[in-house]
Amino acid sequence: MFEKLLIEHCSCTLAAIKCASLFNFKYENEEELLTKIDYYNKLFVNKDLELFILKKNNGRALVFVVRNKLLKNTLKDKNVQQFLKKFGYANFKVNKVIDVLTKRIEGKEFPHEIGVLLGYPLNDVCGFINNCGRNCKHIGCWKVYCDVDESLKMFRRFSQCNKAYKLMYSNGKSVLDLVVSYTL
Repeated sequence: MFEKLLIEHCSCTLAAIKCASLFNFKYENEEELLTKIDYYNKLFVNKDLELFILKKNNGRALVFVVRNKLLKNTLKDKNVQQFLKKFGYANFKVNKVIDVLTKRIEGKEFPHEIGVLLGYPLNDVCGFINNCGRNCKHIGCWKVYCDVDESLKMFRRFSQCNKAYKLMYSNGKSVLDLVVSYTL
């Protein structure tokens, strides 16, 4: 079940098209959850892919799947850094950003800045926050406030990747086979 969720929700991250993805995982006990996360982190250690638990609640975990080098690149952007500073991020190393995100996700308000960490365009994330999720131009993988044409291209690319990964997985490819090795 865990692998199926990785394929369904994280195929674009597995393919190194996106810097990160999220999915919810229902688990029986915490030991099972930690064992799965540890297993996949060891499996993916040479693939620049890492899994983090952002939140656990009532037998459900919010799992953050990260392409470290891609996220590191996103975090180098001065506009992204300036944006994240507004939400309490001060250190832009991947693990430090994930630490702050984990604390913020436990708060009362959902940290919508996560969109930038998921690879969504900064202008659309800002548009979502400034408009409280209303008045968008288009809805796809995220709410689009700026460049609809470019976002539609990304949505198609994400959809094609997801369909291809589901097909390959259903035809017997392992999740490890489907994780693209990535170097900058």
